[in-house]
Amino acid sequence: MAAEHPAKSHMTPARPPTKNTEPGNQHFESNMVSGVSPLAQAFCMDEREIALASQTASQPEIHGPNFPGGSLIFDTIYILQHPTWHLGNGTVTTVQDAMQAAGITPGVHRGHHATADFESYSAKYLSATPSAAHTAGHIIQEQGKSGCGYADQLIPIVQRAVSDRDSITQELRTRIYPHLQQFLARPEIGIHSQQEFEEVLASAYDQMAAYHTNQIEITGETLVASSQDRDAEVSHVVGDHTAMARYINTRDNTTFDTHSAVLAGEPAFNFDLWAFVAQTRALNQHLKHEKFDVKHAVVQALILYEATARVLLPPTHAAIAVTVHN
Repeated sequence: MAAEHPAKSHMTPARPPTKNTEPGNQHFESNMVSGVSPLAQAFCMDEREIALASQTASQPEIHGPNFPGGSLIFDTIYILQHPTWHLGNGTVTTVQDAMQAAGITPGVHRGHHATADFESYSAKYLSATPSAAHTAGHIIQEQGKSGCGYADQLIPIVQRAVSDRDSITQELRTRIYPHLQQFLARPEIGIHSQQEFEEVLASAYDQMAAYHTNQIEITGETLVASSQDRDAEVSHVVGDHTAMARYINTRDNTTFDTHSAVLAGEPAFNFDLWAFVAQTRALNQHLKHEKFDVKHAVVQALILYEATARVLLPPTHAAIAVTVHN
């Protein structure tokens, strides 16, 4: 395993357009990065400071697309759409083998409460021999936790999504869909009306409600470690969840610079929906078993994005309205 490398960017922030005057979009555009490949390594939507962009890459890039849980969002939606599957090493292997066949490097992360915690971890494990770092690094976090809120809280997130069905449905149909209408009508998704969106939303929710969370059989740390076993890139973040804004981004080949935003005291969650669609479709070309239903995958990802915020953030922060960036 290569020595750790500080987080750094090789991309140039895009010049913000002048047409958009909404405060949320102005904040997004002032931290927007262009030139992002749709199949680039995913990072979590996490708003915490990046202490290490990659455990292995010699020149790590911190500007891949942001998804809830990074690449773990695909493992989650795969089991929700195929309820006979249990979330264990087999599911991770199935999905991440398809990622690699599609030319996508899976991306996950571990979290640390403070910089000193990360420095202790780094000194003990990342400077060790590859085999020592690989084995001991899997179990350093207490009680099977990875420090990735999505991985560690996956069962509560799915349960919250289902228990909050009415309020999340209301949020998506009245506040989010009007801003996503043109994006969702793209041929690769094919949701062409409010009525069709609500039908897909209801069906997607029925799938989620039918899934038994006792079929999620591994802890957050084991989930991250299993991804690492399949050559996922592992980044490390520091701090607590304090997002002051939440974004859904549909502008192709762009992302939100979460690292710069948190350093400026303006942490935010971001979900690059445009890249999620691209990676879902790429995975379908290489999955050997059941495929993703793209329409349902998009809607289930939106549901999980909202539920993740409700689980990870303090109530006052989770209540912040999502801004859709087109």
